[in-house]
Amino acid sequence: LCDLSLACMSILAAYEKAFVNDNHSIMLELMADAVTFADPFIDGELCGKEALKKHLSQGGMLKNVMQEITARAQEGDLLFLRWHHSGTNGVTGGQYGFDGASMIRVCDGQVVEHRDFFDPKVLRLEIKAALKASSKPRAKL
Repeated sequence: LCDLSLACMSILAAYEKAFVNDNHSIMLELMADAVTFADPFIDGELCGKEALKKHLSQGGMLKNVMQEITARAQEGDLLFLRWHHSGTNGVTGGQYGFDGASMIRVCDGQVVEHRDFFDPKVLRLEIKAALKASSKPRAKL
């Protein structure tokens, strides 16, 4: 376990605020270069900011994304969040939402691990709907 100083606690608070607003740039600023990340769309885990940036860039069709924290627990260097994710499909305009949880670990003033747990079914359906909508023939003007 890392020593959880006041600086580390403020990192966790800043990271949680960025997470709620889905602000990936601030989240990445607060992460160690060798951060470990996992979510249901990854087979295994990603190591490093560059791999994570590439992964996060694939969600560009999702707009107005927010995570509402519904429960929070902290033990030592670990932060556990239960949340409701909501957003808009930027292609179809449809609203979507699902529940999930995250485990975030901090060490030496940086987030060193972030793991998301959720059923990816809703996001997969939104991606399919966007692909279908964007492949429809457009009316000629």
